[in-house]
Amino acid sequence: MAMNRQNPTVFKPDRAAGLYRPEFEHDACGVGMVCDLHHRKSHALVRDALKILVNLTHRGACGCDETSGDGAGILVQQPRSFLEKAAERCRIALPPAGEYAAGLVFLPTEQASRRAIEAAVADAAQAKGLRFLGWRAVPVNPEAPGDLARKVMPVIRMAFVGAGDFAGRPEAFERQLFLTRKSAENRVRQMAGIQAGMFHIVSLSARTIVYKGMLLAMGFVGPEADTIVAQLGLDLDERGTIRTGPDYMTSKAGVFAAGDARRGQSLIVWAISEGREAARAADLYLMGRSDLPQKACCDLPRT
Repeated sequence: MAMNRQNPTVFKPDRAAGLYRPEFEHDACGVGMVCDLHHRKSHALVRDALKILVNLTHRGACGCDETSGDGAGILVQQPRSFLEKAAERCRIALPPAGEYAAGLVFLPTEQASRRAIEAAVADAAQAKGLRFLGWRAVPVNPEAPGDLARKVMPVIRMAFVGAGDFAGRPEAFERQLFLTRKSAENRVRQMAGIQAGMFHIVSLSARTIVYKGMLLAMGFVGPEADTIVAQLGLDLDERGTIRTGPDYMTSKAGVFAAGDARRGQSLIVWAISEGREAARAADLYLMGRSDLPQKACCDLPRT
């Protein structure tokens, strides 16, 4: 291991190991990658990628409401079996694998604007020699985004596009898909009287697909009620988190809770701060005094 000269607190490997090459070392803003070197497809890769995403939460930012993230997402190989079943439910006939693309598109909430943009996207595909196959409404959980993000949440659709004139030519097909994206964006930019700002093509490819949103990539969804919470008989609030008093004590004397267990999904900085306060409260309860430092700022708001 070698010390980073720019930041003496960071240590990095000083020689190649596996896929790692020290000459490519550089700072990143929170990106993780997982793959199978033997090209084996597995849902475990997706689960591992989502775990990486959760572990990178600290590299992102959040809004003043604490629940709106600056964006989180995952890029995966096109899940063809899933897409074919989803298209069938929408009565969309897909050509053979490799001859169609699927993309995620953000659209306006206002119906007239949405229909105009959907038509523009279809026309852009047709103009590039491709065959627009149809739209699929993507199921969403409107409770997942934060309060601020939810107010501007777009309608999310999946677009299916056939290779058309470029069937059997995968590289040319991908190029035309890219040109279709740019053409659609330009068409919408020139349209007047619509919610153009809510339009965004997240991805459009015959190889990969991207899922993303203005989310906090939190792994915690709430305390498990059938474990220690039930054993201790702790009260939960209306959100399913542990109810506490201002001193972090739960409904059972001598039992304290802090962080996500009482706040719900939040950033690690809040969990650290509350954990310190809860430790001080427990110290006072047990000893009548505490030498632990007392916080010098105002109470942290609960999400």
